[in-house]
Order: sequence, then C-alpha cells, then structure tokens
Amino acid sequence: MQEKEHIIEQKNIHKDITHMHMNLEEKINQLIASQQNDLDINYNEIIEIYEEKDHNEQEFRLITWLNKNKGHKEGVILKAYIAYDREEWSLAYKLYKYVVDIYSEEFEFNNTLGLIYEKLGDYKKAEEKYILLLNHDYNNLFGLFNLGNLYYKVYSNVKKALYYLLRAKDIEPEDSEILNNIGVIYKELGDYELAKEYFELGMKYSSNNPLPFLNMGELYMDVLNKYDDAIICFKQYLKFPAKQKDKIYNVLGLIYGSVVYKDRDKAIDYFNEALKINPYLKEAKINLEIIKGSDLYFDNLLTFSGDREIDLLKQGYVQ
Repeated sequence: MQEKEHIIEQKNIHKDITHMHMNLEEKINQLIASQQNDLDINYNEIIEIYEEKDHNEQEFRLITWLNKNKGHKEGVILKAYIAYDREEWSLAYKLYKYVVDIYSEEFEFNNTLGLIYEKLGDYKKAEEKYILLLNHDYNNLFGLFNLGNLYYKVYSNVKKALYYLLRAKDIEPEDSEILNNIGVIYKELGDYELAKEYFELGMKYSSNNPLPFLNMGELYMDVLNKYDDAIICFKQYLKFPAKQKDKIYNVLGLIYGSVVYKDRDKAIDYFNEALKINPYLKEAKINLEIIKGSDLYFDNLLTFSGDREIDLLKQGYVQ
C-alpha cells in the first residue's frame, strides 16, 4: 500500500490484543453467564506472556502455561498472536484456522485469516473471508475496513474501496484510520478539498496514528504549496513512534534549505538527523553535501525526497 499512499493497511479484529485486555470482571461475568469452566484461567498471565520481549522466554512461559491449563483455547490464541506478530504467516494461518474450525464463538477470527491470506498473496481467499464476515454481520467494521483496503491496494477499484470505507466511517465516524484512508482515496481522485477534510479529521481523532499528519503534510507540500503548514504536520508526525522518520527529516531539510527559508543551519541539522536514523539514506547524503559545500539553496537544483525528485521552485516558490 505504501507504494500508492501512506494508508493503514489492515485492522485486526483483536488489534492491540484488546481480546486479552478485556476488563477482567467483565470476562469472568461472561464465563459465569455462559457456564464455562474457565474461572481459574489467569488472563493477566496471558498478557504478561504476550508482552515478554525475549522470544525464548516467551516460548517457555507459553508451554508452561498450556501445560498447566490443559491446552486451553486461550493459549492457542496467544500462540497465534505471537506467530502473527513475528510474521510467521504459515504458522499463524494454521493456528487461526484451527481456532475458527474448532471454536464457533471465535468466528470473527476469520478477519485475521483474511489478513494472513493477504500476507501470503492469496487475495481471492482474503476477499472471501471479509465477505464471509459481512454476510454474518452486514456492519462488521473490520470486514468493511479490510475489504475497502483490499479493493484499493490490490484491485485498484477506487469506487468499491470508497463504498466500503464510507460504510465503515458511518459506523465509527471518529476512527482515525478509516478517515485517513478515505482521505488517501480522495487525494488520488484529485478531490483535494475532501482529502484535506478527511486528513484533518484523521489528525483530530488520532491518539496513536501518525499517517494523517504525514499525508496532510504531503498534501500541503505537493499540491497546496503551503510549506509552513507542511512543516507543522511533518513535525507532528515525528512525535509518533512512526516509520520513515529518516525521509521526513530529509524533507524538512529540503524545505529549510530552500530559496524561501534560506535556513542553512536548520537544513544541515535535519539532514544530519536523517542520517542518524539511516546512515545509508542516499538522498540525505547528497542534500547535505550540496547545502554544506556551496552558497546555493535548493531552487532549480533537483533534490531528492524519498523515491521522488522535487523542485521547490517548480512547486511555486520564486527567489
């Protein structure tokens, strides 16, 4: 997806292990109501195992837990989570398939199976899983979100993608991920006002989603020629534990080193920050050499930003 725009690629049905972080009292009450003999299960232990950083220790603790709890379903699900996090797609597929086949109450894990099929390149089966969710529940948020993304990124069917994402937005109108992805599609369609509106909403409702800030910054820079606003968005993006920070530092260096800002010191600082993160970032190396080795600013010099070339003079700036 990143090849087209910065969009959220998937929404996991139990994202951020909300399934395991369910309020413990609520979980126990559900077990009592369903008369399941699971009251001795320590869900805090499950969370602690999931959050263990050492892989060997995590495996040992999981095996111990499964042995103690007689191979309980929650341990299998935990193993599936771990395999998914480690991007062990074949193992994750087998585990989630087992859970769905054996435990009818875990039907919504079909969404996760759809995500795994995408990782394995079987897009038709991924589509079938998302449609299965929607046949079961017409307003299944995760089926709508992931099906919309699939139509956009794999089939380039913008009309269908927008249909499903707008339905998801009607269910969760303050979901930053959904709003961001709708903005991406409107930008591709050339409706920059609507793209701007959705990116702004995505930023407004974002608690941990950096992408609407990045997309809004690029819209300001690439289309609207509002570089002050672009700088604000890019700096907000850098506050998140996000990817591609090296490239954003490079872009900020380009802007401050342009014929408009003429701030050579800031440009140098930002190029150096980019190289601290990624010493092999070719464009940052080139740009740093240019700004340090001459009295020139970036105007009619073609400079590199990510995988594209930008020319700040052509973006609307004049000396």
